[in-house]
Amino acid sequence: GSGVDLGAEWTISSWYKQLYPATGKWRTLSRGASTDHTIMGHSGTDKIGVYTNGNGDWRDSGGAIAPAADTNSWHHIAGVGSGGKTKIYNDGVLVGTSDKQSTSDVFSIGNYQGGGQRFAKYIDDFRIYGVGLSDAEISRIYGNGEGDFGPITEISVAGGLDTTVFPIPVTLEFKENGSAVNAVGFEQSDMIVNGGSLQDFTKVSDSKYTFNIYPLDIPSSITVSVPAEVAITPAGEPIAGASVNLNFSDLKQVAYTKVSINKTPNAGNVSVLSDGYIPKGHNKGDSWNSGKYVAVNADKSEWTFEFDKDYSFSQVRIDYQEWQGTTQYNEIIVSSSLDGKAWEKVGPTVNGRAGLQRLPLTTDIDLAGASGRYIKLHFTKRGSWGPMTGEVRFWAGGGPTISGGSRVQHYANKSKAFSADIQAGGATRFAAKGLPSWLTLNNTTGNLSGTAPDKFVGNFQPDVYEGLEM
Repeated sequence: GSGVDLGAEWTISSWYKQLYPATGKWRTLSRGASTDHTIMGHSGTDKIGVYTNGNGDWRDSGGAIAPAADTNSWHHIAGVGSGGKTKIYNDGVLVGTSDKQSTSDVFSIGNYQGGGQRFAKYIDDFRIYGVGLSDAEISRIYGNGEGDFGPITEISVAGGLDTTVFPIPVTLEFKENGSAVNAVGFEQSDMIVNGGSLQDFTKVSDSKYTFNIYPLDIPSSITVSVPAEVAITPAGEPIAGASVNLNFSDLKQVAYTKVSINKTPNAGNVSVLSDGYIPKGHNKGDSWNSGKYVAVNADKSEWTFEFDKDYSFSQVRIDYQEWQGTTQYNEIIVSSSLDGKAWEKVGPTVNGRAGLQRLPLTTDIDLAGASGRYIKLHFTKRGSWGPMTGEVRFWAGGGPTISGGSRVQHYANKSKAFSADIQAGGATRFAAKGLPSWLTLNNTTGNLSGTAPDKFVGNFQPDVYEGLEM
């Protein structure tokens, strides 16, 4: 209950993703039960160092770690305490040395136990060593960004895990310490796909393969996995498996490029609106001025969102908090515009739910029929305070669509060869539900061919996709 004792010499190692920016809050990777932050980010700058309570307090290492522009990448941080100093490493490289070292313990990870000092949105593989590791040993743990887990399987999906691309292009690579490693014994049959079919399998090299996944339906949840130890390295070392979950839909979450408010915020910054961690990061008890919300205590505030191009919007989701228990609700009206000048009301007028102070709420508003490059949210106060908004997310159409009018239906019986082409007005990709096992569909031409069994009587309905990509 008092943490893990550090002693005179130690190493702390951790992976993190989405480091929180310096917005007036200290950022603690690890803290003792009663004293010392063993590794800490400064509250007002990107400086990284230690905080030894009563022994110099904040001690800069001379190095800095800034939030990465790529929010999907993992990064590595390590601290080595020895001889009264603390070396700090980022992604395998020494970035600075503090002239103080904690010898207390590690009680909390990723935040101060009292809250308010979160280090990063994601923390993984946190380790404590009872010795001070060398530069070379830290570099091996980093492993060129792949860690020190030995040979691994890496599955990457063009367009991301939430995609509208049809078919879905996938790349599979075998790596060790960030570099390609040859896989012995790997075959297409080793792969497991649920919710779609694997086709167009191509061997690029002994360490890299590409293929396409054809979803069974719109929308579809698809799992692509490679079991562990189906392949080995030339040295005979088993290769770890991997699995990814895909969501295929005709709707896609779209990011805005700019946001502005016609009223001066009482707290927060508009950058919080796209921080990506609501509602998990916004907890009951968070203050209105915690830095996690944009708070506007004004009537008739207008929040304008600009996008990179015109979209056909389907939904907006607003994560917010009511300021006071006496607040009844905020009335929300949504409008869209092609040029940011002429506006048209879209969707229903919504009354935000009344909530207790510091209770995160979520509201989804149907925007079907809204189109344009700009969306504006109008908030009208119906209580004591205005809106506290934490994140606004938008979904739009533009993914694959079924075309060609009514679905094509073919009927076959008797034992004879069968061949037909699906006509679908220029569609470039085809898929089928309920296709008999004896019948083959060419996904790119729409040709159906096969030989029906003697007593086959049945029908099926191919789906036709335009294969549009946003």
